[in-house]
Amino acid sequence: KGKFIDEELNFKRALIGTVPVENIADLMNKYENAILKQNVRDFLGFKRSVNDGIKTTLLDPEARKNFYFLNNGITMICADLGYAPSGNKEFTLIKMLDAQIINGGQTSKALQQVLSDPKNKQQDFSESMVLVRIYKLGAKKDEELIYDITLATNSQNAITLRYLRANDSIQKKIEQGLKQYGIHYRRKRGYKRASKTDIRMEMAAEVILATKCHRPNEARFRKGLHFDKIYFQIFENKNFTIEELVFLVELFKKIESYRKNADVKLIKKYPFIPY
Repeated sequence: KGKFIDEELNFKRALIGTVPVENIADLMNKYENAILKQNVRDFLGFKRSVNDGIKTTLLDPEARKNFYFLNNGITMICADLGYAPSGNKEFTLIKMLDAQIINGGQTSKALQQVLSDPKNKQQDFSESMVLVRIYKLGAKKDEELIYDITLATNSQNAITLRYLRANDSIQKKIEQGLKQYGIHYRRKRGYKRASKTDIRMEMAAEVILATKCHRPNEARFRKGLHFDKIYFQIFENKNFTIEELVFLVELFKKIESYRKNADVKLIKKYPFIPY
């Protein structure tokens, strides 16, 4: 809506403008998961203070007029972009190829849910706008640059390295490997209910470090390093196979279940029982 910035920078293109929140909700309704594949996490729900704040602002007739100023905005990347006639002089229609939201997924999902809620049909969101940054990176996207942009722009809900690692090639390969056995690998933390057979990234890291790397102490007591300094030491390909991971996680779950029901004195005496 209105004027926007369109710049060529270092053989890349940046477009920054104002978009009605209704358009973002429509975009999410049409593409949803497909446009969030490179976002670092799934929607965390309205229990998170920032997401609840977005909802509260949108449902306040006066506050939502200032939504543009109260939100960090949305960052998107694409392989190509161009203009198209919109039929309305006030608006410019932007067409994107292979578009992805890499920051602002929480905002986008919140907008979708609030504006799609039948209870809010009578609400007028026409004056609510959001800042959108679009970066055209070309057909062969620079994965390192995307990672850096994601790291630099995600700040509304605190992002940990665990969230950022969720989108790297190592975790995606594990996900594909487990899928062959009908097991869902929970790379991202979201609102979807977990299954008993699911394997969480955190659990995989603990199990591999404790068993295949023979470092149970770090597995149990230094979890903050699992996706930081010792990440590549844990997830090196030579450390484990997918079959081993499935077996070790199942073994871990059974031992952990035994530990939880075991005598307290036994646990105090042998704190490394799960490993």
